[in-house]
Amino acid sequence: MNFENIQKIINKGIPEIFPSASLLIGKGDTVLFKHTEGFASIVPENKKANNSTVYDIASLTKVISTTTLTMLLIQENKLSLKTPVKKFINKFKNSDVTILHLLTHTSGLPDWKPYYLSLEKLPSFRKHPNASRKVVDLICMEKPAANPDEKRIYSDLSFILLGFILEKIYGNNLDKLFLKYVAAPLKLKNCMFLPHSSNIAATEDCKLRGKIISGEVHDENAYALGGVAGHAGLFSNAEDIFLFSKSIIKSYNGDESFIKPEITREFFDFVPENFSERYAIGWDRPAKASSSAGSLFSEKTVGHLGFTGCSLWIDLLREVTVIFLTNRVHPSRSNEKIKKFRPILHDAINRIIDG
Repeated sequence: MNFENIQKIINKGIPEIFPSASLLIGKGDTVLFKHTEGFASIVPENKKANNSTVYDIASLTKVISTTTLTMLLIQENKLSLKTPVKKFINKFKNSDVTILHLLTHTSGLPDWKPYYLSLEKLPSFRKHPNASRKVVDLICMEKPAANPDEKRIYSDLSFILLGFILEKIYGNNLDKLFLKYVAAPLKLKNCMFLPHSSNIAATEDCKLRGKIISGEVHDENAYALGGVAGHAGLFSNAEDIFLFSKSIIKSYNGDESFIKPEITREFFDFVPENFSERYAIGWDRPAKASSSAGSLFSEKTVGHLGFTGCSLWIDLLREVTVIFLTNRVHPSRSNEKIKKFRPILHDAINRIIDG
């Protein structure tokens, strides 16, 4: 397969759409194409990116960490999709909201709130031991935006709660849980919270922090929670995400022990009731029209986007993985040209794979 045109498409996006991009295309266990281009930072100085560059993968945290840890708990019969949230959080008002509601963004919770503004006032901001509990209390006080199952509202709040519940059940912090139960078994060396690598793509020129962000999570609420949360905080390079994706595909096809196939299929073959929108449990599926994934992935495809300019799409039927990491928010989040770029890229990739 000749991916020369894909390399040209990526290069055309620099620097107008993103300072740097790292693309990995895989089929089964094989890397078909891997290319990184551009600058990991352009402010205050230019720093070239390479295939090992680590990116803030933002909401990919929701699927790679939080959803996966939830699947492992269900596999061990320590949690159920039907378990009410109120079982773990007494202050949560609606006893009908379940773990499934949190995972599918159908709990009725609002999408986002600037809780970091409240946490700023705490002593030892970012390291206050009660920061997580305070955010949970604030979420519990929120007026619902809808009733459970009434509409799908993509909600960071749902995954913040889910991350808190996971910590309560496992008895440890999310960053340590991810390292022990996901990163270690899959041999992920560069996928982690609170990264220590020196090769990290910079993100925004942040007014809150008064500096260019590099090595710290971009999301303000996750930053206020110490860099570790259920909705954001994970960093990775493309190669580690591919190791994760290969494991997911193998599990779905019945030959992987990391997560039992029946659990993976329950999550990925999920059909929402009373909703025309297509989505899996914890994961998205390509929209029927105007999808960021383009129009050529099979109907057995799951994936997710990240606000910083990252995406992961896994075609379970064709065993195709497309990992696209950028720092499009560097130095400003105002550049949203990536929205038009993604479907063009994904369709071009799938045309080459399908000949």
